Amino acid sequence: MSERFRKIIDHDIQSAGLSCVGVMAGLENPHDPSYTHTIGLSPKWGFELLVVALHPHWAMEGFNKLYVDAKHDGILPKDGQRDYRLFRQPIMYRRARPDKVRDYVRRADFYYDRRVDVLQVVMCDRMGRFEGEPGYDAAFLSRQPKLYA
Repeated sequence: MSERFRKIIDHDIQSAGLSCVGVMAGLENPHDPSYTHTIGLSPKWGFELLVVALHPHWAMEGFNKLYVDAKHDGILPKDGQRDYRLFRQPIMYRRARPDKVRDYVRRADFYYDRRVDVLQVVMCDRMGRFEGEPGYDAAFLSRQPKLYA
């Protein structure tokens, strides 16, 4: 990680409490989805957040809102918890498996010089259902990898 990039992250964390790293779809592979993860939450919350298949602009907006809300009310996301406040549709937080999430959060790992724990923000299907619920549209899984199982 370059010193310049580290300074940008440090500045973001000092001014906003967290930094968001967004990667646009198809930069390395045309079939890769966009994804965004946080840096700066681990020391406070014990984990970083990651969302896949959502435009980085919307992800960053949601993560910033979540941080402000959690700072105000003290309620942190938990594995298996549903949230209806962030992206105008239901999401669920799922603890990501370290072996599956590494390629998505390398910048956070480099920043901390260790592997970080990650909660994946899982998006619902078009009808607001999640995997395992009756009527869930399994085609939706092709848009976001399942990093939690």
